[in-house]
Amino acid sequence: MNARVNFEVNQPKKILLSNKHDLKETGNNFFRDAEVQVITEINLKKIISSFQDLEYCSILIEAGPKLVNAFLLNDLIDELIIYQSQDLLGLNGVDWFKKDNAIENLGFKLESSYKIKTDTKYIYKKNVKR
Repeated sequence: MNARVNFEVNQPKKILLSNKHDLKETGNNFFRDAEVQVITEINLKKIISSFQDLEYCSILIEAGPKLVNAFLLNDLIDELIIYQSQDLLGLNGVDWFKKDNAIENLGFKLESSYKIKTDTKYIYKKNVKR
């Protein structure tokens, strides 16, 4: 979760939602040389509102299906970027493109899509209610 480039760049701040307070002691290389904020709050709306007065223009969420669904169902997402492979998902995969689980049902509209080798990148934007 950092920019892997050959020039100086501001690395993104890492914010980890966890029930463990000090994860740097786990020996995980993910935290090496990184500024990591660990948040143990479980109310997602409180977490997002705590960032309102900071100078962040966006928050990227990389998560498994359970946390992604929690953000979606709490109406805390305004853009989805989905990379879809041609490979099969397996037994525990979540297919966002099936009719009964379509992200369009949550108020998102496909803004663009394009191929990256054999994968497809989809960008969905939340319909704004006026």
